[in-house]
Amino acid sequence: MKFLKLVVVFVFLIVFSINVQALSVSYTQANADPGEVMKGKTFTVTASGWSGSCTTATISFAECSGCSLLGEDEQKSISGQSSVSWTTVIANQKIDTPQRISVSVSGGCTLQQAYTSDFYVVLPPSLSVTVTPTSKSVSVGSTFSVNVNIVNNGETTAKNVNINVSSSGVSLQSGCSAIASIEEGANAAQSCVLKANTAGTHTVTFTITSSNADTVTKTITVTATSGEEGEEEIGTGGGGGGAGIGAFSGVQKNETKTKSKSKRFSFAPPGLVNNTKLLSAIEKVLAKGRLSERAKQNLMDIASVIKSDLDTSREFEYANGKSKIKTKIKYTGKKRIKNFMIYETIPKTFANNASDVVVRAEDAKIEVVEQDPSWLFAYSEVNPGDELSIEYEVSGEKSSDVIDDMNTEIYAESLEELAATPEPEEKKKICEPGETRCYGKEVQKCSDDGTKWETIEICAYICENGVCKAREEKAPSQAPVAMPYFPAIIVIIIVIVLVVAIVKIRRRSQ
Repeated sequence: MKFLKLVVVFVFLIVFSINVQALSVSYTQANADPGEVMKGKTFTVTASGWSGSCTTATISFAECSGCSLLGEDEQKSISGQSSVSWTTVIANQKIDTPQRISVSVSGGCTLQQAYTSDFYVVLPPSLSVTVTPTSKSVSVGSTFSVNVNIVNNGETTAKNVNINVSSSGVSLQSGCSAIASIEEGANAAQSCVLKANTAGTHTVTFTITSSNADTVTKTITVTATSGEEGEEEIGTGGGGGGAGIGAFSGVQKNETKTKSKSKRFSFAPPGLVNNTKLLSAIEKVLAKGRLSERAKQNLMDIASVIKSDLDTSREFEYANGKSKIKTKIKYTGKKRIKNFMIYETIPKTFANNASDVVVRAEDAKIEVVEQDPSWLFAYSEVNPGDELSIEYEVSGEKSSDVIDDMNTEIYAESLEELAATPEPEEKKKICEPGETRCYGKEVQKCSDDGTKWETIEICAYICENGVCKAREEKAPSQAPVAMPYFPAIIVIIIVIVLVVAIVKIRRRSQ
């Protein structure tokens, strides 16, 4: 009986040591954000890894409200397959609670069931486009700029956004660059330089496409004239304050008017506590949920600490029909600033609406706080010596006094100490010059100054006592041949049958 118990234990160890596959179910949707599925767009559910010779797979939407299939059966044959997919799954309603989909396999195997990871059903990206100016009068052969502002009003990141410009008499010269992505609620702006090729009134069509959003089309009207008739528009830049230029004639019509102004500025007191729109924008860029009162106070306290380490300047420039404001902030502190944020408000004398302004801020995440207009610029980190630059641009001539009426607030999440740069260590003697040693299969020799080991030979077999040794010849031995999986099962069954037979024979003989 002891022998029988040992055999049974041996068999169980072999059986349970075999890797058992587990059914797994996953979902994929092109251009969706992680953990989300876009409403109204098909996605794929795949099941694989089941154990046994299963013949049927069934998908279930019991825990996915509004989910269904378009033209596929819920049940599929999987005989001889290792995976199965449903490629026309669709979620027909937006859901604010986590959803999941299950797949079960059966027939010729033990019933198995598994679920996808949880996901949320959200609205796909929705692009709102503004093109300014909507009309333009220029001379034939001249170039001019048009601003395209794109806002994503959906709940999914818009990806691979392209701007296509088409017209019979106007061509794109530069700008209108592709935009890799626009996050939900964010905006992106592009400046496009166009050229009037032929005289007449032309319709210029801007077609904005995305790999996961609907196409948006906007048009503007361009009137191109020959001779002096259209030249005065170039002098004015299409904006206010330059009407007098149209009165010049002769050589004066080609003169370019420019003006500039610069000044240092101070930061305004933080208004975060009473500004709910600013708070929402900050919570969005930090992506940490709702901020506690302590977290809000911390943002203001850190800003107060670093304020004295920030050198500021602001510039205004008008040239070539464009008015520009540039805010510059240089950090002279000694610690790293984490999640540094700048909140700026521009007077309406510069622009009535945020969508009328082309905004540039390298390495910053830009959020429109209000269309009034005001913006939040978030930098993940600012290091000592970094200089931040924010630029605003509109068409037309504006007063340089606008920089006196701007408002700037700053906030920051934390300060980090920078790791000290280690001083170079003096080389120390670690070995006797000329000495040898083994380092794995390498023969190493101590350098002449005794500060390092240098490899002088790599052994084919083994290194021993600082020299290479050859392999000792041994009688060849045949490697054991691994027993295939199926024959091993047969052997186990035969052993069990023999043991049972032996036990029965012994019992009968007693």
